[in-house]
Amino acid sequence: MDNIPSDSMPADRLLLEKAEKDRVFVLFRNDEHETSILHGVIGGLRKSEIKLKYGLDEKNYAGAMRRLRVKLMAAQERGNNNGK
Repeated sequence: MDNIPSDSMPADRLLLEKAEKDRVFVLFRNDEHETSILHGVIGGLRKSEIKLKYGLDEKNYAGAMRRLRVKLMAAQERGNNNGK
């Protein structure tokens, strides 16, 4: 059984991915639009699907995406500086 390839992801990798997602969602916990968009992107939705599912107009969507990018870039930069 140990030598049979599996289609499922190993438990340790699943835990790491969940921990990473949790870390990312903490950045956006105070913004409902950002959190909704992030859920949509992770769920594989396209822009039009995200806007429809979460009731966002173009202005709300664009603003939330801008804030998402800024926060993610800042978090990545902090992570890069901590590793030096």
